[in-house]
Amino acid sequence: MVVNPPSMRSDDPPPNISAAPRVFKLNLFINKPDPKVYLDEAWILLKPALTSILHEEDLDRFSFASINHVSSCCFRNNAGEALYKLIVEECGTYISTTLESLAVHCNDDDPYLLLLPLEKFWLEFGKKFRLICSIAGVEGRIFYFGRKLWNLGFELFPSKLFLASQVRDKVQTSILLLITDQRLGKSVNVSLLENLILMLNGSVFRELLFLEKPFLDSTAEFYAAEAKQVLEQSSDLPHYLKYVHQRLGEEKKKCKSLPLFSTLEDELLEVVNRELLGVHACAILEKGFEKLMDDRHFDELSRMYDLFSQADLVGHINDALSSYICKTGEKILKEEEGSSSLAELKARVDKICFSYFLEDPLLEMTAQKCFERLGMSVVPPMQPDCLFPEDMLEFAISIPVPTRRLEIYHDRFCFGEIAQAVDKTWWNASSGEALSNLILEKCGEYISTTLQSLAAHCNDDDPSLLLLLLEKSWLEFPKKLRFICSIAGVGGRKLWDLGLELLPTKLFLASQVRDKVRTVILLLITDQRLGKSVNMSQLENLTDMFNGDPFRELHFLEKPLLDSTAEFYAAEAKQVLEQSDLPQYLKHVEQRIGEEKKNHFSTFEDELLEAVNRELLGIHACAILEKADLVGHISNALSSYICKTGEKILKEEGSSLAEFKTHVYKIWFTYFSEDPLLEKTVQKCFEGLGMFVSPDVSPLLDPSAEELLELGKSSGPLPTSHWCF
Repeated sequence: MVVNPPSMRSDDPPPNISAAPRVFKLNLFINKPDPKVYLDEAWILLKPALTSILHEEDLDRFSFASINHVSSCCFRNNAGEALYKLIVEECGTYISTTLESLAVHCNDDDPYLLLLPLEKFWLEFGKKFRLICSIAGVEGRIFYFGRKLWNLGFELFPSKLFLASQVRDKVQTSILLLITDQRLGKSVNVSLLENLILMLNGSVFRELLFLEKPFLDSTAEFYAAEAKQVLEQSSDLPHYLKYVHQRLGEEKKKCKSLPLFSTLEDELLEVVNRELLGVHACAILEKGFEKLMDDRHFDELSRMYDLFSQADLVGHINDALSSYICKTGEKILKEEEGSSSLAELKARVDKICFSYFLEDPLLEMTAQKCFERLGMSVVPPMQPDCLFPEDMLEFAISIPVPTRRLEIYHDRFCFGEIAQAVDKTWWNASSGEALSNLILEKCGEYISTTLQSLAAHCNDDDPSLLLLLLEKSWLEFPKKLRFICSIAGVGGRKLWDLGLELLPTKLFLASQVRDKVRTVILLLITDQRLGKSVNMSQLENLTDMFNGDPFRELHFLEKPLLDSTAEFYAAEAKQVLEQSDLPQYLKHVEQRIGEEKKNHFSTFEDELLEAVNRELLGIHACAILEKADLVGHISNALSSYICKTGEKILKEEGSSLAEFKTHVYKIWFTYFSEDPLLEKTVQKCFEGLGMFVSPDVSPLLDPSAEELLELGKSSGPLPTSHWCF
């Protein structure tokens, strides 16, 4: 039975119906999976691959793209640090196990049974760990996270080696023995020595000075014994000085090549100087100082001062000089005509102090006091017929300059008295300036006259005579100027600076010689580039002649050199491109750029390399597609290649487009250094072909890890520069 509700009239009031409250439940929190879930998923895939990499097992069953993808999920979900620790722990276990297996060779008579396998293991681990870093990265941030993981592994090998005490101590002993053998002149595997030193370069070794202190102690012990032996076998002081000079040179050379030597260069040289010179300083000087002074062995006196000054032992020379002057002076005074002989002694000592003891103030003061005690006036009055400065200058610039240090000495001059008189002149500002101008004017006249006489050879068919004479004059003038400055007293340094600009200034005014030399320089550089035999020493000297202010301001040599360089390489590039394929041409360009970098044009190296790159690469960019910031051309070519090949694939078989995309990303990831411009180009091209590309996963499609490992297996040990702890 249905009961109809009573009908409502329009004039009835509305029923009193209250609306029921509506309740909304909002879940403002997104339930994210536990980071451990991502960690477990990544480690399940990564651990077998990591184990296979470390033990050099087959890697074909692994998909590095998938491993890289799950690793990136860890990084995005706060599980990256935990993944790092697992990787490092696994690698650390592998290192410890390997070092333990190598420890059985520590007691072998032949240390190479341990050292060679250890070196091989160290180099190969660097390569393996590099591959592990590459597959443990994350998209778009591969460098950052991969580098972080690399830094964790940076200290891994040294830390584990430090704990393997038996192997560690054997390596330390072997390094010291190899260094000793090298000092004894025996044949040593230098590459092995460098790698062993690098193994002990971790922070745990550095903090304890594990290798540094024994190295310095063994160095001191070696040179202490050798110095004693050399001194006993030779009573000749010059021979011992040459031996010390040679040994110091050898150690300085090693400081530029071996890592341990370079980090301890100051301490090492201090030890060598102490054992070879400091300990035996008094005995060395007693053995032959007086003989060197009496026989005027100026080269040996100069070498002795250089060595003793480097070792901060000039005080010993000072004592020996004082004893020599007093002893010799008293002997002279007892003989007849003592005053004149004493003056000769003073002139000789002054000459040695000025020219060979580099005007050392301590030695000059000692000589002055000694001669005062002998009753000789330090600043004797100038004689009326003194020949300085005009006659002195003419004498200095006219005589031949010996190949060794200046041995200029003449009966007419007493250089000590002249220098002291010149010093008095410098104390008066106006007189000193006038004297400086007079000396520079005289030197300038000498240079101008010499250049004028050389101009007669400018029209010779063979320019070699002009160049040889000019080079000789240019090399000899600074030596003569140096001697003039040495007797110019306190104004010598100012005079030297002004005199150095004299030759470039006068050469600039001698237009005929100047232009001829510039033309010859350009011809010599061209001959050098063509592979002809060129006197490099002469070329460098001729180039240095144009290094004065007048030439630099006008770019007198720079601009013609850049123009001739552009002309040379433009012609060569055209010829080589016609005769060779692209790989051969790229090798040619790389070789040429390397050759130009080795040249001595350091003042405008950037402009020179820019000209070479422009002529060899820039002009021919569309044909070369490589080098010298021409990535835009590579991008255009890559875009054309992808579109053309992709359209061809779509017409034939659509499924192979994915393989083609993987192939392109492999090239971009491995060989194009993940260039962002090329990545964007690739992405747009595949989108144009109807294939969606996610920027988050594009690098993960890279299958090059397998190929990288195969390349590593075939290319031998990793170079040290790629794995330097």
